[in-house]
Order: sequence, then C-alpha cells, then structure tokens
Amino acid sequence: MKLDKILVPIDFSESSPVLIAYAKKVATSFHSEIHLVHSNEALMAPVSAESFGFEQVAYQDIIQQIEVRFGEKLDEFSSALKKEGFKVKTAVLTGRAHIQISEYADKQACGLILIGSTGHSKLHYLFLGSTTERLLRLTTKPVMSIRISEAVFSGEIKNICVPVDFSDRAEKVIPSAIQWATHFGAKLFFVHVDVLGKYMDPEEDILPDIETKFPGLKSIPFKKKILKGENIAENLIQFGKKNEIDCFMQTSHGSGKIASALLGSKADELIRHSEVPVVTYRIHS
Repeated sequence: MKLDKILVPIDFSESSPVLIAYAKKVATSFHSEIHLVHSNEALMAPVSAESFGFEQVAYQDIIQQIEVRFGEKLDEFSSALKKEGFKVKTAVLTGRAHIQISEYADKQACGLILIGSTGHSKLHYLFLGSTTERLLRLTTKPVMSIRISEAVFSGEIKNICVPVDFSDRAEKVIPSAIQWATHFGAKLFFVHVDVLGKYMDPEEDILPDIETKFPGLKSIPFKKKILKGENIAENLIQFGKKNEIDCFMQTSHGSGKIASALLGSKADELIRHSEVPVVTYRIHS
C-alpha cells in the first residue's frame, strides 16, 4: 500500500484541526503529500434557478464567489502546513460529498482518505456522519475515520488493534497493519471476540502460523488475544481503552455492506463508537 498522498476533506468546523493533526502524523511517518478538499453539497444548482428569484447566470456568479472564499480558507490551512515543511494541494469540489471525495481520491491516486465520522457543525454541508458511511461503500481507497466528538489526539500511534475472525478476507488487512506498525514503531494486537463465549479457550493460540504467513511480523512486537462477549464492537472498544489502543484497522466488503473482521454491520458500530481512529480497507471479492 502506497501512502504518497493523503486526502483530507475539510468542512471548516471545529473538526478540521483534529483531522489535520492526524494527517500531519501520518504524512510525517509516510512522507506523504496532503490534499485538503472542500465539497459544496449545498451549492449544487437548483432544478430551476429562476424559481428562487434569480437568473442562472447570477446563480453561477454566486457559486464562483463562494468557491473562491472556500479556496482562500483552504489556502490558510495549506500555508500553515507548508511552513511546517509539508507538501500540500487544495481543491474546492461541488456535488455530493462522498462521490466527489471518492472520484478525487481516484484521480489523484490518494492512498488514504482521512475523514471525521461524527460531530456537528453550523455548516449544512458538513462531511461527517452518514457521508463517511456512504464513502466507505463507494470508495476503493482505505478510509481513516475519526469520531471527532471523542477524539483527543495524543500525538502518537503506538498500539494498533486488528480485529480478526480467521477468514481470508480479514487477514488481508494484516500487511497494511504491519506497514503502519513499522512506520510508527507501534505494537500490533490481533483480537478475536468469541461471541458465544464458550467455545474458545482464552489462552488458545489464535493464528498460530501468522509469522509464517506474514514474515514482516518477525521485526515488530505483537500480541494475540481472545475476548468473550456478545457485543463485538463494545468488547473491542473496552479492550482498546484498557490497552491504550491508538487505532483500529479492519477490512470491509463492497456491494453496500461492511462485512470485515467484525461480522457484518458490527464494523459500522465500531466506526460510530470508537473513540480512536478506525482505518477500514475495502476488500473486493
């Protein structure tokens, strides 16, 4: 996985500094270029501009003026980042946010989309909430979602949790997890939640041949853990708090569903409720 370019959708709310802080950390570790974009969902042309009391030409003039203003706001963030030595590009987009973000990421060959997953903004074209879920179902790019209302950036990514269910699909995230752990100097935790809570010995060695399948693990610290409980996401979140997990990494399935190592919709639940970022990789069947 290449992370030469990181895409960060910006809505100019209180979430923006948090997203940029994470982008700086990832960009520093992977030597990435940061792309800051703003998508104007609220500025799509009405069916009939005349019905709103103005001509189409006037409407387009308004759009252009607003886009210039948003461009200036992005340039303020860009200038601050450039002063710190980061490579930055900016773009103002118009249209449905998840579609514009996905298309931009494809065109620019961005290796990661870093976006907020919850929160509230006075701006009606906020990127958070359901936009993230729609984006996850559309994009082919990895998405790092951050629950802005809870996120407190520590400045470090030292412990990464990878939920596993022993499927080939779930294991496809492991090479990327190894890459992240190597770049950040982090420790990996491979965690399985035994939903039925009685069929697996908590001391059982899950993934016994993992080092043979993924030789890169020989150079980084990692642990394997079995948890028992009916709520998969809740158990993972509690495990994360006890073990100072800084990030979860999971796989996903396309066709309108997040399947992943969390048994279907449970992946959505982790994204919505995790207090630390969740990086989701879309795996094609």
